[in-house]
Amino acid sequence: MVSTSSTLTRWEVHPKSLKFNHIYDHVKPVRQRWFGCACCPPNIARVLTSLGHYIYTPHDDALYINLYVGNSAEIPVGDGTLRLRISGNYPWQEQVKITIDSSTPVSHTLALRLPDWCDKPQVTLNDVPVAQDVRKGYLHISHRWQEGDTLLLTLPMPVRRIYGNPLVRHQAGQVAVQRGPLVYCLEQADNGEQLHNLQLPRHARFSVFGRQRDFLLTRRFSRHQAISKPRKTPKTRRCGVTIVRRPCVSRRP
Repeated sequence: MVSTSSTLTRWEVHPKSLKFNHIYDHVKPVRQRWFGCACCPPNIARVLTSLGHYIYTPHDDALYINLYVGNSAEIPVGDGTLRLRISGNYPWQEQVKITIDSSTPVSHTLALRLPDWCDKPQVTLNDVPVAQDVRKGYLHISHRWQEGDTLLLTLPMPVRRIYGNPLVRHQAGQVAVQRGPLVYCLEQADNGEQLHNLQLPRHARFSVFGRQRDFLLTRRFSRHQAISKPRKTPKTRRCGVTIVRRPCVSRRP
């Protein structure tokens, strides 16, 4: 009689070597106008009411600023209150301004988060460069803060390519376009159904342009030139497209 353990050991395989065929029968083929249990509306309310806890993390020895969202805040520090204001157009633009509005001077440490994607961040205090005291991704600035003090954080945002790991089957040959904290994608709605036929030339150059509208529609796009992969038919021609405009279509007679 063969034991169960020995049988399982004999046929044991590494799970990462398996090729799964997931069948999502529960997913509806078209976008639904509403759901029986919609999670987005309450999540929006939850995020808006708790946003301050995401932006700031107060500690006894420092005030950590995690997100550069435009806001005004009053933070208790010892027996006093530190009042500050964050302004700018981040993440579309690379500069963030932090202004101190405290009427009474407050001695404390501000810890500014330096994003991992930014290679050469620059910080000035009242137009004077700040010494780089960086600990675990945060720049610590100890100062006697008073009304009118201004911190200017500059986060250069060059357009870069992020390549997939060639050893991962679903990432091999894939590339993403990133500017600042945003990673852009090509969608079928803008570029047609044949997304798998598009490729990004190795030496394509990027340019950045802005479009100022209302708060929700403010954008800064990265633009590039892509070409479609040539097919095995003489009727197929190359077609120039961009990631933010509708591509031209090869018309057949």
